Amino acid sequence: MKLLRIISGIAILIIVSSACKKDNSKPSNSINQKVLFQVEYLNYAWGYRHYGWLVDSDGNVCHFNQPKHWNFCDSTKSISSDSLISNLSQTDSIYFKIGQDVLKSKSALIQSTALGEITKPEQLMFDAGITQYSCFTYNSEKKIYTKVLIKQIGDTQCENTSTSAVELYTWMQSINVQVFPK
Repeated sequence: MKLLRIISGIAILIIVSSACKKDNSKPSNSINQKVLFQVEYLNYAWGYRHYGWLVDSDGNVCHFNQPKHWNFCDSTKSISSDSLISNLSQTDSIYFKIGQDVLKSKSALIQSTALGEITKPEQLMFDAGITQYSCFTYNSEKKIYTKVLIKQIGDTQCENTSTSAVELYTWMQSINVQVFPK
């Protein structure tokens, strides 16, 4: 009798759960932030150099070079939405556009990258500057972006050890080759 009740209960749960309609009105992988990725070179030695590119939610790869009023993240790696949008407005050209399918698959890796561990910084060079490969998480309630390091190369090197960060770095390097061909 007890077994019959358990089987009946399981059967009812299966019927009820299969009858529930899934809400597909909002894609699970939708992009809800304006800026997703950034590569930035910065060097204060022998003059000031600052250039790189951003990827926005439309897939535009937007280049910047020596922007006059750039907003940097604070000590907590945070930047207001308005400040990051201001940075985006200081880009001087769009190199190309990334397809939405690729953009959604890469943006889906941001959250797991944010959970990755960062290796201890290692001083390798002097006066070479640094290049940072980063992505951003967005808190829509506070209207704050948080910069997530993927990899830093140059004078000081460190990297995010998550597998998603490794995948993003490889992908961003392929974009970098197109933006700055040798």
